[in-house]
Amino acid sequence: MVVGGVADQIRNGPGFLRHRGADNARVELLGTQDGATLSALIELADVVMLPIVEGGGTNIKTAEALYNRKPVVATTFALRGYEQFKHWRNVRLADRPEDFRDVLAQALRSEPEALNSADIAQLDTLLWSSTLRKLPELFAALPRRQRQPAANPADGRGRFLHALLQRLGLRRRS
Repeated sequence: MVVGGVADQIRNGPGFLRHRGADNARVELLGTQDGATLSALIELADVVMLPIVEGGGTNIKTAEALYNRKPVVATTFALRGYEQFKHWRNVRLADRPEDFRDVLAQALRSEPEALNSADIAQLDTLLWSSTLRKLPELFAALPRRQRQPAANPADGRGRFLHALLQRLGLRRRS
């Protein structure tokens, strides 16, 4: 099953269209789903695939896949920001399409590794409550900036704002 916006890209891709008869029997392109349906699909999944090859920032899909304790087959790019999980027993990485296919087949044929309490504690670091807990100390560590005094319109800086306030009747002419 393919879930998310990528389903439309696959559906219209030349490789899928060329092999549509064989692919239709094995692939379900579900597209974007609501949260409850997505949770149910992940719960039923044997393996979660993350063939992400572009984009910015870390990917919430990666955190969700890891946290759901399913075997994960991903690209190295998909794990950006989550490198501490790169060598996990249930995480397999592949960046070339043929390697990804082979690693996926291996993951589907093997039993997932059981997680111990240390693994579960590390997964808990993916939760928002854990992530946000660090914010106060991160903000406290930022250097404080001194406020700049308001520009003096007489010296050329801030003339536009001064003139605008006058025009709006919010400041008297000097």
